[in-house]
Amino acid sequence: MSDFLEDIRKARRSGRLDEWFRDADVRRACPGWDKKTYLNFLSKHRVGNPLKLRAYFVRRSDGMYRLIEEGPDVVLWPSESRPQHRRS
Repeated sequence: MSDFLEDIRKARRSGRLDEWFRDADVRRACPGWDKKTYLNFLSKHRVGNPLKLRAYFVRRSDGMYRLIEEGPDVVLWPSESRPQHRRS
């Protein structure tokens, strides 16, 4: 796991970052990283990313992100690198 991801998780736990956030929100809550890191990391690690990298975020149509482990609708299966939606 990256240090950047851990910074985002800490910002959420401490309340410096809302449940849904943009890269600019992460930049304010987690200063000190290269400015490209904020947008690239969120996009590259979202559900459905074209590189099929491990997903840590869900992205809404308005461009807001949320950490996967905070949502009620997504489960990470140990044998898969991408989240699977629960079926009711």
